[in-house]
Amino acid sequence: MERTFEQKQLFLDIADAIEAQPELYNQGQWFDYDMDCRTTCCIAGWALRLADTATFWELVEDGPAERNFDYIQEKAIELLGLSESEASKLFWMNARPIDENMTMADALRKIAGGDPIEHLVKG
Repeated sequence: MERTFEQKQLFLDIADAIEAQPELYNQGQWFDYDMDCRTTCCIAGWALRLADTATFWELVEDGPAERNFDYIQEKAIELLGLSESEASKLFWMNARPIDENMTMADALRKIAGGDPIEHLVKG
């Protein structure tokens, strides 16, 4: 499936965010608070945080991350233009680049450029 310009741009924006602030990237939770009370996010959480900021903060205020996980995943699938199989790879808590010399930000940029997720990310 071909992604829209907006979906490709969101992949690039997420890559920029996790590269600029790697301490706020936590693939294990869609959102969590670190020891300094900063909000960390997984890729799905970053997608919502960047594309729909108001909804993101409403959900954070709503309570435990687990309560809203299904909604976050469905919304991130829509925002990023993912298939279910792509989402299962990219959103898995142990998701990481297949190439150990590549960062997740690098992988996201390649996905934005059209490379298949299954060739870049493993869980």
